[in-house]
Amino acid sequence: MRQHTRTPTAGLLGSHNATVSIRLLALAAVALSTACGNDDPAVNPAAVPITAPGSASQVTAQVGEASVTAVAIQTSQMPAEVAAEHGIEQRDDLVMLRVSPRQGEMGSLSTAPMQVRATMTGLRGTPRDIVLEERRVAGLVDHVGTVEVTLPDTLRFDVTVVSPQGQSGTLEFSREFRTR
Repeated sequence: MRQHTRTPTAGLLGSHNATVSIRLLALAAVALSTACGNDDPAVNPAAVPITAPGSASQVTAQVGEASVTAVAIQTSQMPAEVAAEHGIEQRDDLVMLRVSPRQGEMGSLSTAPMQVRATMTGLRGTPRDIVLEERRVAGLVDHVGTVEVTLPDTLRFDVTVVSPQGQSGTLEFSREFRTR
């Protein structure tokens, strides 16, 4: 008699979704290992702290030659110096979205020129545009916006980026936000 063994992931998600989940986990591991590398902005300007560990949802996508990272975090969970750098008030009901387009190799990263648009949709289902402003930190430009939310809520972020050459990509992710 032949026994069939199924992995828990494949059994719950199906093989395609399991592959996607593994890829997302791998991307998160790469992002985390990059963030844990040399964190001296003078040596590695891409290492400017984004968030406190474990407090943000982050996704990364390749758009042409650029790597684009989007991060969403309650501003109350940001380190005070990061909030001050971005000129953002720290509150549970204020969420910051930061989109960081980069090109080049680690150690010589530069800002990739991109047009960036973002929307946020809560459980109530009404999408809202997020106004993004360019902010220069440690010599690199990020696209940063905030949105007030009613807690608790699960928010879906849709970020569209377009390069000057017309290459485009969409980063999509969701995150739950609660009162701390």
